[in-house]
Amino acid sequence: MDYLSYLVLHGKCDAVVLNSIVNIPHGLPILNEYSQVYCHLDNDTAGRMATKQIMTALENKCFDAASEYVEYKDLNDYLMSKRVNSDKREKVSDKGCG
Repeated sequence: MDYLSYLVLHGKCDAVVLNSIVNIPHGLPILNEYSQVYCHLDNDTAGRMATKQIMTALENKCFDAASEYVEYKDLNDYLMSKRVNSDKREKVSDKGCG
């Protein structure tokens, strides 16, 4: 779901979807072929450790993009919060308030 949320927020891109942090060892050779890698992993202990593992393996070409949604569990939660807030604003404006 996070990849779909990324597409909604940022548009189409070339991506490697791991689906689980247990797939990091299999994904590293593929990720290493890129000149830049942006990790959008969960903001929990496992996600932070996985990001650190990828950053260590790929060195200077890997960036932790989770700062974009630091107050949320993951990119999907961030997107959903933006949508909920947008829906609330629309309801208020529909009532003529504002």
